[in-house]
Amino acid sequence: MVKNSSRLWRGLAVLPPFLRRILTIFIAVLTSGFFAAVLFIILLHNREVELPAWAETFVSNQIDASLSDLSVSFERAFITLDESWQPSLGLKDIKVTSSKAPGPILLNRMAINLSLARALEGSFRIRTVQVDGVFVTLFRDQSGAVTAQFGDFDSQFEKTPTASNLISTVDTFLLQQALSSFHSLDARGITLEYIDRRSNRRWAVDGARFNIKKTDDKLVARADMALLTGGADVATLETNFEHVIGENESLFGLSFIDMPAEIISSQLPALAWLGA
Repeated sequence: MVKNSSRLWRGLAVLPPFLRRILTIFIAVLTSGFFAAVLFIILLHNREVELPAWAETFVSNQIDASLSDLSVSFERAFITLDESWQPSLGLKDIKVTSSKAPGPILLNRMAINLSLARALEGSFRIRTVQVDGVFVTLFRDQSGAVTAQFGDFDSQFEKTPTASNLISTVDTFLLQQALSSFHSLDARGITLEYIDRRSNRRWAVDGARFNIKKTDDKLVARADMALLTGGADVATLETNFEHVIGENESLFGLSFIDMPAEIISSQLPALAWLGA
């Protein structure tokens, strides 16, 4: 490296003065630009750089255009480099609406790992999504029908669709071009409230987690949560789900740890929709 540098400067010495000055300035600018770019990347790692208003508008428009039937609004957007030094788009205080959903989905924070080159071309290719701060309400009425909603319960909302319809909707959504490179979603800080009018009981869960991974056409989802069952007793509920996009059959599993038998028996009818 030192030998190459000395040869370069000796080569410049034989050039005419004006040309030598031009090349020297060019090399200095190029070197400064390189180190500035390296410094910018280092500073960007695990730090949030807020986007200006015009860039936030561009991001919002691109998301809406890339994901059909979804509208995404947010209070603030920023970019950063994640732990793997991959570019990540961050959003805070997000509201997601859809014509197929009766109400908006409110999120505290979302991080989207995407193809930066495609994004600069105006095309979003989402790879991973991280979500924090989701509130979900489950309501079981006197007849045993269950409704799942984002946010507080609203009796005007429609009942939860059958398992087959829900899976079909997910399949269609994941086949969009913007999600052709998608491979994982990780949701943390989920708050879940379960209102059971049939047994006249109510449960609340904080800190639930949900993860879904996509490999080729195979989806694998897992969720876990801790439930206060009375006093200082805590029970754990774990679920898993496997499905191949486009196929009718899926595998669903439930695991109860330290869950009182009376709670399990009272809620088994609520799972009947899985066989629909």
